[in-house]
Amino acid sequence: MAPETFMTNDEYPVSKIMSRKVISVTPQLPIEQLILLLVDEDIGGALVVDPQGRAIGTVSKSDLVADDYEWAKMRQETQPWQRIGGSRVARDEELFTERLRASQIVADIMSPITYSITPEATIARAAALMVANHLHRLPVLDADGRVVGIVTNFDITRWMAQQLGSLGPGAVR
Repeated sequence: MAPETFMTNDEYPVSKIMSRKVISVTPQLPIEQLILLLVDEDIGGALVVDPQGRAIGTVSKSDLVADDYEWAKMRQETQPWQRIGGSRVARDEELFTERLRASQIVADIMSPITYSITPEATIARAAALMVANHLHRLPVLDADGRVVGIVTNFDITRWMAQQLGSLGPGAVR
């Protein structure tokens, strides 16, 4: 099948390739627990959901890196105080920073959901949305806005490789 044929065919809905096991977190989850979850599950990000299971945001390793950058800037701004106050201020600043970081939650660094897709939407539509908006993951939502799956750039790449005959249909998820 030619690439231009399989990429526009309506018989390929997102539901055929989406992951139904969706790792989600709450906005109140501490950052440290988020980091452990991402490492333990070997994923690059998670959906943030409200108590009703509706997606309200995403959080990713990129958000954590951006957050660390903000912390680096904040620490740099305290450097003059350390020079004036000496080692006591340096120790106090480290304790303050540790306490402040420990209290940070997912809500502080998450990105709001701006794009989603339905299970019936085509894989081509999902790919176009992801490329046009520089997304690595796209929540799949039902009519009530509840999360029913997630499609990632990896899911789409794997599907394309299978369609082109480069990867067997039983490839590991």
